[in-house]
Amino acid sequence: MKPRCDCMKPIRCDLWLEFERKQIAKAVGDAVKPDDYGFVETTVRGRSLHAAIEAPSIPTLVRTLDDWLACVSIAVRVWGVKNDEG
Repeated sequence: MKPRCDCMKPIRCDLWLEFERKQIAKAVGDAVKPDDYGFVETTVRGRSLHAAIEAPSIPTLVRTLDDWLACVSIAVRVWGVKNDEG
């Protein structure tokens, strides 16, 4: 039997989202950045929002990605409602 190795590298996912305006990317990035602890690092570059996600397993990566995208979706909707008021 092969010896078991507990030294697996984390799984990484880089996700880029591009918005129509850099103000939207910044607002959404500012909204989701507080939740970055642990598995996610969110950065904004111009009109693009980048998430670098690392997780110890594929299921954890998928759950983290799902959570991050849900937060982004809510932030986009809130930003849109806020800016449609005036």
